[in-house]
Amino acid sequence: MSGNADHIPGAGEPRELTNPLLWTAGLLLSITALALTFFHFKEIGRESSKGEPRWTVATKGPGEPDHKALGEDRSQAVLDRGEIIYSKNCVSCHGANGDAPVGNPPPRNFRKEAFKNPLGDGPYGFYSVLTNGFKGMPSYRSNLSPDDRYAVAHYVRETFMKPSNPAYIATDDAKVVAQIPAKGSGGSAGEVEIDPRAVTPAAPAYALMAVVAQQNAVNSARLLGWLSDAKTDCGTLLLPAFTHLDQVCAGQTGRLERLHAAITAQNRPAFDAALVAEDGAGSADPYFSLLPAATIDQLYARLAATATRMN
Repeated sequence: MSGNADHIPGAGEPRELTNPLLWTAGLLLSITALALTFFHFKEIGRESSKGEPRWTVATKGPGEPDHKALGEDRSQAVLDRGEIIYSKNCVSCHGANGDAPVGNPPPRNFRKEAFKNPLGDGPYGFYSVLTNGFKGMPSYRSNLSPDDRYAVAHYVRETFMKPSNPAYIATDDAKVVAQIPAKGSGGSAGEVEIDPRAVTPAAPAYALMAVVAQQNAVNSARLLGWLSDAKTDCGTLLLPAFTHLDQVCAGQTGRLERLHAAITAQNRPAFDAALVAEDGAGSADPYFSLLPAATIDQLYARLAATATRMN
């Protein structure tokens, strides 16, 4: 009993390293390593995407509205809509009663004055002022739709001008009508970027695509046959390397194609780049970068020896 009482817990045992600073340092190193890895692969992806074409298609705006129909529609629904828009956009200058109580120079008094723009007081003349602006009057082209601009025109003309302004006319005169753009004309041209995968090819392209796909299938089979031929009886030293190539090239043969092209051209740097530096998708392949140089030399020689039999 006395011996147990004298025993000091932990005496003679290895010192336990649980210093919080060590854990903090380890955590920071792990975060730094992950960040460096992320930005490394991000840069590889950015470099591999350089030069990729952007697919754009020409677009055209909706063009001119149906001015004839909009200019003739003085229904109550249109007038109600015009009243709402007028109260939000026009009252501050032209007044609630259209008599222009403020401004220097004062805005047009709808109850007394005629329009001063060249297209006159008709529906399209009023619409043109809202669309293009006139002197101190700003343009509402980007603020109001064509329907809303006509609604304001009809509300002002029917509510303020028709009862008390002798300049009021029911329709635009013949000279103005001759200048009204046809429905659908004009429209601003532009471009929009699209995803190439969303493009449906034209029917005549299917036959050509089938030929290309068939040729790609034949070429892929030849490349995989070349790899299989080189792997046969390659020896225990090279077998793991060929097994790895089998795995990474099973779903894509672009890497094999680059390896074959480099060997055919006797371009060893290009071979090393395709084998060690990337995996066909722009990423590094650590497997081959860790192999001894002598093993890479033997792998190159083995593939070169069988490349001539590919055909």
